[in-house]
Amino acid sequence: PIPCVPWQSQTSGQYQRRVHGHDHSHGHGHKKKKKIRTQKLRHSSGVSSLGIVREGEIDEPQFEMFIGNIIRFQSADMYRMKGIIALEGSPRKYVFHSIHEVFDAEEGPVWGEDEKKINKIVFIGKNLNNEALTKGFEACLVPSPSGKTNGSALPAKRSMEERGSPAGTPALPEKKTRTDSE
Repeated sequence: PIPCVPWQSQTSGQYQRRVHGHDHSHGHGHKKKKKIRTQKLRHSSGVSSLGIVREGEIDEPQFEMFIGNIIRFQSADMYRMKGIIALEGSPRKYVFHSIHEVFDAEEGPVWGEDEKKINKIVFIGKNLNNEALTKGFEACLVPSPSGKTNGSALPAKRSMEERGSPAGTPALPEKKTRTDSE
């Protein structure tokens, strides 16, 4: 029997031996494992992502309703959401991320004195309704004095097929109008 020899130093001129008692230059071969090939999918999985960048401040109650509706009605297909946004009246960045129905957020660093308040949000999921997500997020923006919104909505990665939302996907909430009495 071959004794079990621990690692030996290479400085002694010998190659290291395995703890199981032999090196691998001992005259017999080991069978190589066959590689299992996976079949390429012929159809797109429908998974894509959408990045939205908008300048301005976000109405917190409206944003909570928007995200809440996504979590409530689309969490099975919404794999990930994350972003950095400027909540109205807050000196700090609001940093959030979500995986399916699990949502986590915290205050981030203070916005710089000359830093533009740029909101960035990314959605990753299956069969995303880019138009509804974009309109829903834009509805969270506090209207600027000119009444315009800035920015762009860009696919972070394009899916192999351009797909619309599945039938029965609930519409995202419309922007609430704020009154001076609120």
